Amino acid sequence: MTKRLVLIAAILLSFISTSYAAGADDLEAKFNKALEKRSQGDYFEAISLLQQILTVNPSLGRVRAELALTNMRALKFAEAKSAAETLLNNPDTPEGVRITLRRLLERIAKESKTNIFTPSVNIGLFHDDNVNVGPGNNTFELAGGTLTLAPGSRPQSDNGINYDLRIGHRYLSPKTVPVGKYQAAFIWDSSASVAAADYTSEDDFDTTVFRVRTGPALIIAGKARAAVYGQIDEIQLGHDRLAKYRTLGALAGFNIKKADLVVSGRLVDRDYKQTANDIRDSDFKDLGVSLSYPIIRDKLTIQGSYRWFDEDADADRFSSDGNEASIGLVWQPWSGGTFRANYARIDSDYDGVEPVFAVARDEELDRYSLQLNHEFRTGMLSKWVLSAFYTQYDNDSNVPIYEYDREQFGINIGRSF
Repeated sequence: MTKRLVLIAAILLSFISTSYAAGADDLEAKFNKALEKRSQGDYFEAISLLQQILTVNPSLGRVRAELALTNMRALKFAEAKSAAETLLNNPDTPEGVRITLRRLLERIAKESKTNIFTPSVNIGLFHDDNVNVGPGNNTFELAGGTLTLAPGSRPQSDNGINYDLRIGHRYLSPKTVPVGKYQAAFIWDSSASVAAADYTSEDDFDTTVFRVRTGPALIIAGKARAAVYGQIDEIQLGHDRLAKYRTLGALAGFNIKKADLVVSGRLVDRDYKQTANDIRDSDFKDLGVSLSYPIIRDKLTIQGSYRWFDEDADADRFSSDGNEASIGLVWQPWSGGTFRANYARIDSDYDGVEPVFAVARDEELDRYSLQLNHEFRTGMLSKWVLSAFYTQYDNDSNVPIYEYDREQFGINIGRSF
């Protein structure tokens, strides 16, 4: 009799263990599916799955933290705050998780405000081996003889300081509007900035850009967004006014499964301020599409873009049309770290004939860029981002004085407040 009871108990224990394991596997599958749905922008389904898990086991802190984050992205700020505070108030929540939750609550409080002012600062050092964009040679054989450029036309190398100061303002409509099972919000974004590159010796090539930008946007959380904006750029070269650009732009973005698709276009009035450059005044327009797709969720994303452009200048030799294609990747190798690599090819065909060379320019510019960022999460530098970058340009042209190679590299540190 005793052996029989032991056997029955063993069978029951085995059944319970198997059922528990199956239940745990089912919860894990639901959790992974919820994260997958969130990455695809389907916040409604992700929230539903996470809530189902918490109904079975309310003590799963990681699930509740992901629920808070998902609600925030879905513009459900009250629900996001409630989920985060519930976990933060649990005495069993580890201190490391508490730090993350406090940061999330700060973000929720900021994102849910009707008006947000965001100042930012970025400053750095850089090296440029071709400040004046000079050709590799200064002697060219022509049909009528030899053309020799002045020594100052050869590539000039220099170091410099760059900075970018800006203030942004975002208005968020106090109430969201349901669009099917999604939430939509009206936003108005504005910003003002000044960005400069100051060379140590080559002062004539110091560049400063003053910019103001403003415009409305409509966001359907996780699904789509659209924006229209106006922008004015005041550009200085060598501390003299070079040009004023007036831009009207628009974009529409869509989340399609895992992919993010953006279509954008611009109309730009380019008004040069010096008499010698009046013939460069132009109407510029472009239309582009970009696509990003995560290969490994929260780790590796590939990006690609294509842009068509046309510039109609007062002088035909400055009028051009062409296209730009690019491909790149974004990799997050560690917490707070981001590595970006990009290659772009820009093809430009000019309308007018170049003096002396008696041909219209036809150019191909290859651009290679690398950037490594690290955001500090603790200590005195918390929220500051340290960056290192490298960019290489290789321009081929049928007019040899426009052929050049250029390399720039440097480091920056900055943050938003």
